[in-house]
Amino acid sequence: MSKRRSTPTRKIPRPTKRRSQVRADGSYDKIVDFGYLSFLLAANFYGESWLDARDSYRDALLCGESWTLRKEIFPGYKAGRKVKRDGDAEKEATYQRVRDFRDYMRTDNTVHLVEHEGAEADDLVVALSYRFPGIPIIGVDKDLTSSPGVWNRMITHKGEKPNPIWKKLPKYQANCKIAPWSLYLRQALIGDKSDSIPRLLPSNGAQAIWYDAYNPKQPLRSIMNFYDIYKEDLILNLQLVLIPTPLLMDNQFPTLESWFNSMIDGSYWLGNYFDGFCDRAMASMDQMGSDDSWDRFSQ
Repeated sequence: MSKRRSTPTRKIPRPTKRRSQVRADGSYDKIVDFGYLSFLLAANFYGESWLDARDSYRDALLCGESWTLRKEIFPGYKAGRKVKRDGDAEKEATYQRVRDFRDYMRTDNTVHLVEHEGAEADDLVVALSYRFPGIPIIGVDKDLTSSPGVWNRMITHKGEKPNPIWKKLPKYQANCKIAPWSLYLRQALIGDKSDSIPRLLPSNGAQAIWYDAYNPKQPLRSIMNFYDIYKEDLILNLQLVLIPTPLLMDNQFPTLESWFNSMIDGSYWLGNYFDGFCDRAMASMDQMGSDDSWDRFSQ
């Protein structure tokens, strides 16, 4: 009697885990600003635990933040925020929840969290918005609304469309919206009270100064005109507003003129330059852990 031939067993490949697949093909469904303010709101919006909201961000790219280089550039940066919550037990408790959420996120291997040393969450959101075009952006930070390419894709945690920052501008500054570089120039000139960035353009007489120095058809000349007026104070504020920090981190632009030119050439400044920055940010995800353990939490 002949020996019965066994039928070879076909090996079925183990299906790729969802989280790994999303990372492999970059199919994130949204970019989320998890900076301090957004986290502060989320801490209340999401209830008692980050676990309550995590499933909503299963395929999201979460932008966190570490220490900020801006505090080394300007020690007074955001100094007023701590003063406001000192002595307020309720605010301090909320901020503690924010810190707890953030610490938990860094140990949660089931989410897509990226950080970049020296950069804030909104720096990451703007840079990664060019790496992943067309993806909705969840955030409430007003700095994001000053970048037209980001604002067009922004919605709040509640699914609402925020108002662009230029809606609150004086009429004489309304032409800022035609060019991204002018939005950042405007932001540097008016400062930011919540971040303790001093205002340069005076409240009285601002219109006359603006009309005299600003020409949307001559970006570099406009910036240099304001530099002639405010000198190093303008450079300091430019370093503190949204975009320049990643530029300074690489020291890619050794002269003032090359830095200003990089601001004006939007296709380079907001596109190719960010490749290395985005690569380092995405690599940080591996440092947070890379095992596929989501299924364990979703049973």
